[in-house]
Amino acid sequence: MENLTQYQTAHQYSGNRQRLIGLMATLLICLWCFVGLWSMWERNSVLSSTTQYLQQLTTAVQEQSRGLFKEAETSLVVAKHWMAEHPNTDPGTDKDFINLVEQLRKTSDGLLDIRMVTHQGILRYIPDRGQTHQTNVSDRDYFQVQLDPLTQGYFVAKPVFSRVTKKWGIPISMSVERAGGDVAVVFVAIELDRIGATFEAERVKPNGSISILRTTDATVMFRSPLDVKVLGTSIAQSASWQQHLSLSPKGTYVTNQGYVDGLARLVAFDRVPGYPLVVAVTAEMDELLSAWRLHTAILSVAAFVVSVFCLIMGKFLLASMSSEASARYRLERLSQSLPGAIYQYQMFPDGHSSFPYASEGIRDIYEFTAEEVQQDAAGALGRIHPDDLETVVASIQQSASRLEIWQLEYRVQLPKGGTRWLMGQARPEKLANGSVLWHGYIHDMTAQKHLEQELSRKMQELDVILDNSSVGFSLVKNRKQVWANRRLAEMLGYSLEEMQCSNTQLFYFVEADYDAIRHEAYPVLLVGERYTCEITLRQKSGSALPLRMSGKAVDPRNLDVGTIWVFEDISEQKQAAQELRDAKDKAEAANVAKSQFLATMSHEIRTPMNGILGMAQLLLQPNILDSSRDDCVRTILMSGKSLMTLLNDILDLSKVEAGKMALEVTAFQPKQILQDIGVLFGETAVGNGLQVVSDWKGSA
Repeated sequence: MENLTQYQTAHQYSGNRQRLIGLMATLLICLWCFVGLWSMWERNSVLSSTTQYLQQLTTAVQEQSRGLFKEAETSLVVAKHWMAEHPNTDPGTDKDFINLVEQLRKTSDGLLDIRMVTHQGILRYIPDRGQTHQTNVSDRDYFQVQLDPLTQGYFVAKPVFSRVTKKWGIPISMSVERAGGDVAVVFVAIELDRIGATFEAERVKPNGSISILRTTDATVMFRSPLDVKVLGTSIAQSASWQQHLSLSPKGTYVTNQGYVDGLARLVAFDRVPGYPLVVAVTAEMDELLSAWRLHTAILSVAAFVVSVFCLIMGKFLLASMSSEASARYRLERLSQSLPGAIYQYQMFPDGHSSFPYASEGIRDIYEFTAEEVQQDAAGALGRIHPDDLETVVASIQQSASRLEIWQLEYRVQLPKGGTRWLMGQARPEKLANGSVLWHGYIHDMTAQKHLEQELSRKMQELDVILDNSSVGFSLVKNRKQVWANRRLAEMLGYSLEEMQCSNTQLFYFVEADYDAIRHEAYPVLLVGERYTCEITLRQKSGSALPLRMSGKAVDPRNLDVGTIWVFEDISEQKQAAQELRDAKDKAEAANVAKSQFLATMSHEIRTPMNGILGMAQLLLQPNILDSSRDDCVRTILMSGKSLMTLLNDILDLSKVEAGKMALEVTAFQPKQILQDIGVLFGETAVGNGLQVVSDWKGSA
């Protein structure tokens, strides 16, 4: 039984292995067949659409060229007919002929210019300019052809570089049998730079070309973009001419080597009826197939990745088939760990849409399985937030019309997940059936949105804090205010709008202060240090405002990133410091006055005291006379009164300082005061070898 079980297990494993290998081989074959077929289809589609466009463009260029050369032929015929009717008139000086030529020039809008050549090969203009130095064009083929009766007639010559106008042109000549002024040939010059401007606007950009060739000898008559090196050269030996241009009047072909630049090109050509000319319009193959190569490369890489993945998964499944359940569980966990979903979104011409492909993560994005939205995306679109639905639809339509990358942030309302923010990005591709297919990736960015909202709230809070700060803040770039808070604007007296983008020199009184800040601050800021100084700035009113300013560079290696500055109003501090200095000066002055006062008062007090002590010593003498005793007592009394007066004066000085001094008006006797001074200071003066003398001549 055990052997039977092992056999059944081995048989089952073998059958599963064969089925798995067959399935994987079929899948890879189909995948690479699809890549090959899709690549071939897209390449053929690109070539087919481009071929059709080139054929249409060739027809248009052929008709324009035919009209231009027809107009040139008509102008020549008209000019020749006029000369035949006026054989004795010099057409270069005749007003009627000159007016006729001017009318023909206007009719061609200046593209055609009619000129004449004499029998000697001298170029003549219309009207005759009478130039001093005559131009000889006898070596030009458009003149030489008309001299031979076998080749006379309407002739389209090789492009030539005019010796007079210094421009390239295509001469178209015709012989004149009877004409005055010795005129033998009349020709029309088609200026290449004029028609080049027209064809340059029509050619396929950037490397496409438009050429006009002469069928008689395969000469290049014109090419846009203009390349003077190939003008007038023959391509008769080229494969393009021998195999296509010379054999068929009209057609398209692919050449691996262009006759001018050697590039592979898609060519459409058409002969100009009635003229020996063929028009060829080309587009560069590398340019045409660049998008196809990119798409094929992407698809091939994707197919290669899928192939490698299938082989690896097949090997893994074969090696671990006995533990399929656990391997499937691990695979499911791996896919669940991938954030978001990879998807393809397709919008059809009838308006309905679907998700042809979506990874398992689509369940977390829209709460739909990939199978539920594979045929119809209406359910997923119904989950988009009503306020964002119109924006999402408009962005998808714009991406489809312009074939530009679709990228959008929008909200969805999920039955279980609630309102979620999604970020989607996809590249559109126009399909042959008219539908547009986007290849993209979408993921949930709700957490990121919440962080952005929180950051925005924090920034608003920071703005409020800075606007209500007691100090000013500013961001300066290249010495211009980029941002300032409300406090700084208030301190300087400006509005926030006036502060924005204003030159910081506006806030300085003199340019020297403005330059000094740069020389002092920049060396400090460049080493990443903080620069601090006290400065006086000018307010809008013109007043001076003392500030303490400090700044630091956002990036010391590059001051152009900006510097942050903080401004603190120190006007009150400055005023307090000045008041403190004034108080100090007053205290020092009072201290000096006090010292002077004490020195003076000590002298004033000593004088009456000396008088009292001197008289007291005299009174102690035994033999003093009564009259002398009376004088001594009187002196002691006067000295005491003087001392009392001095003390009263000191008290009066205190009253003066307190603002309470009151003046007293009273009568006194000057003679008595002088006598008292003599008695009071006489003894002291005698002791010092001096004498006090007084004399009063007034009334007592």
